[in-house]
Amino acid sequence: MSIRERFDEERDLSEEVENYANNAYITEPEAAAAFAQAANAATQKDGNERVAMIINYKVPVVNNKGEIVKEKRSLLTDTLEGQPSNVIPQLFSMYFGSGGFRSQGATVSFVHTHPSGGDKFSGENSKTPADIYKQIGRYVFKKDKSHFSGYLGDAQVPWLPGVDKMYLVSPTYREIYVSDENGSLKDPTSKSGYKVVENY
Repeated sequence: MSIRERFDEERDLSEEVENYANNAYITEPEAAAAFAQAANAATQKDGNERVAMIINYKVPVVNNKGEIVKEKRSLLTDTLEGQPSNVIPQLFSMYFGSGGFRSQGATVSFVHTHPSGGDKFSGENSKTPADIYKQIGRYVFKKDKSHFSGYLGDAQVPWLPGVDKMYLVSPTYREIYVSDENGSLKDPTSKSGYKVVENY
């Protein structure tokens, strides 16, 4: 590699470092807390849920020796606004747009808000897809009008291929909770019943 090519490569890496520096966090919970600051205030004002994606990816950073190296970081995307009690269309738009990152070994998580009083994950009654099918059957054949939010919602997002976690910003307690493919992390000693992974 010529000196000129090496210089151009270093310059490009430096520009990448600057671009990532504003939206890269050491951990996912830190990225979720950064999202929560503005997104929760906006949701409490207008009642519309907000969502952002956290992409876990190796990016160029400057280490403590001043060298540019690639390290795993949690990149926070732009926030999208949904509707009252619904941010699924926006979440799927982000998910399908993340295929390029996921094909390169990145994993993704999501963080979202709920309107006032929405301190629980939706979909926690379903532990497997079979639970959802049973609820659909009750609705169709037995005319059970039970609300589907107990069976299909936030808790199922980590079931999507390449998705690690779903974070929930608690509007009441100013805490952040997480759900993975096995369900939400619980803590019976907390006010919410969930394990607090970050405060904001």
